[in-house]
Amino acid sequence: LADLATKLNLPAETVRRKIELWVGNGVVREVPSESPGPMTITYHVIEHASETGDGLSSDWFSMSDDEAEGIASSDALAQQENAVHENLVLGVLRNFESLPLDRIHNMLKMFTCQPPYDRSAQELVVMLNGLIAAEKIVCNGGMYSLKKN
Repeated sequence: LADLATKLNLPAETVRRKIELWVGNGVVREVPSESPGPMTITYHVIEHASETGDGLSSDWFSMSDDEAEGIASSDALAQQENAVHENLVLGVLRNFESLPLDRIHNMLKMFTCQPPYDRSAQELVVMLNGLIAAEKIVCNGGMYSLKKN
């Protein structure tokens, strides 16, 4: 993601938000690393509809402008929800010096009402990696904490 951001001359956070649209629509897929240590995500373009496992076909690319606008507005809503959840994570980490992924995930599920937090731990990792890339938090030994100035 950082390489793509550099090549596009855009902030990594902007690239991450934009790529979520393509992931959500089955054009790109996230592939988590299997190596030990902090989880990293790489992105792969889906060459054939059979790679998605969800029956995506070339009809997706011929959508109407209204459908495209609907995707854009849902993308904006997802960005707003993501910003709320990111602020909650930062608030939690202000109150607790450091927390593991599962504890952050459970706290968000328990205490977030509007917008509701219904994301998987894997999606939380993507969000936390975005906060790490934005240099707002750090991860050491699986424990997330605010970045010290």
